[in-house]
Amino acid sequence: MRRLDDQQALNRQTIEARVRGTLSQADFETLKASIEAEMARIQEQIKALDSQVCTMEALVKQTEREVINFGESWKQATGRRKREIQTALFPEGLVYDQRHLFLNHFNHLLVIDTPFMLTILRALVSRRFTAAV
Repeated sequence: MRRLDDQQALNRQTIEARVRGTLSQADFETLKASIEAEMARIQEQIKALDSQVCTMEALVKQTEREVINFGESWKQATGRRKREIQTALFPEGLVYDQRHLFLNHFNHLLVIDTPFMLTILRALVSRRFTAAV
């Protein structure tokens, strides 16, 4: 915005100089065209940044919805999406010991007391038991 303000100020100064007669018509037209081109370029950059901001805001809102409704997102997810979620939450993987009915290694995400974690663990456990039978 500062650059756009600077160009607008330069435009006003150019017009004032032309009105006072300290700037020739040819110089005025050259400066005016240059200033207008620079202002258009700056406005395009601002528009592109605004578009990126809107996209980021939409992504943040979508992420907030998915985090808040994570249990429902898990239920509605396809197998591929569930694997993506599982890999994101447990990058080193989960190894379930059927003999002791326990996960073999500590994962700091397991200490989070949230309903979606229970949903994930139940799904993983039931999948392991189903596969073993």
